[in-house]
Formats: sequence, structure tokens, C-alpha cells
Amino acid sequence: MNTILVQKCPLCGKTSEIEVDAEKYAAWQQGRKEHKSAATHGIQVIFADLSDADRETILSGTHSDCWDALFAYQEEEEESQDPGTDDLTPLPGHVVELPKLPSCDICGKNAAGWDGPTARGSWAYMCSECEPTWHAYPGQTGVGIGQRLVVRQKASS
Repeated sequence: MNTILVQKCPLCGKTSEIEVDAEKYAAWQQGRKEHKSAATHGIQVIFADLSDADRETILSGTHSDCWDALFAYQEEEEESQDPGTDDLTPLPGHVVELPKLPSCDICGKNAAGWDGPTARGSWAYMCSECEPTWHAYPGQTGVGIGQRLVVRQKASS
């Protein structure tokens, strides 16, 4: 028996419908309650027959058009820019402009350039020294993966 999930995209507000096996969905929900990591890792096993975009719709509501736009940007970024630079263009889910960079939650010594999940599951601001060791997805950005933090440039007059 199948069920239809209706999810609202957090990026554009559009709704998406996705048809899933009701038993698989119940098993995935139970796994999420029992283990935090099951939210992301379990979905890849339980819904292996679905595309990455469909699984992301289940997880976050992000629909396939926004999913494609997010990861098309990531592929362009990997080809054209060093991910360690601060001259990145703001893009929801990847790069965030702030008036001032927060301190690194790991070492407390440096300004953070990353916001993302640690290998232990909690999210933290991380500097470029701590990010490769502590970030669950070193060097990567995207919804649920993390984002680069950059200082907002003042508009020139």
C-alpha cells in the first residue's frame, strides 16, 4: 500500500507530492525516533529505489527544481572556485552573508567560516582549521550538509 506525502519546499514555497510505500515510510519514521542518524542515513537504505531529489523532498521538503538548482551550483563552484575562499556568491543552503563572522565553536580562537553538522551530529560554527576534522561533510555545502559563512560586503556608493 502506498501513501502520498505532501511537502512544502523551504526555499521557494511550492508544494510537492511524492508517493511512497507506507510500510517503508513507517519503518523510516520509527528509525528516526530511535536513532538521530537514521534521519539521513536510513532514508538512503529504506528508499534506495527513490532518487536523491525525492529523498530530499521527504527529508526537508525541498522539491526537485530547487534540489537541481542547489547542486548545479555546487558542481559549478567545484569547477570554478576554491571552496576555501570568501568571494563566494550568497546562495540559500550553501553560502550565507553575515555582518560579522562568529567565533569557532570548536576551538574558540578563530573566526568561523563554516556552519555545519559535526561528526557527532550537533551543528557548530567551525573555522578553516577545525572544519576538516570536525565537519561531518568536510568541504561540502548544501541543505542539511552545511554552509560557508562570509562577511557581508558593504554596497559601494
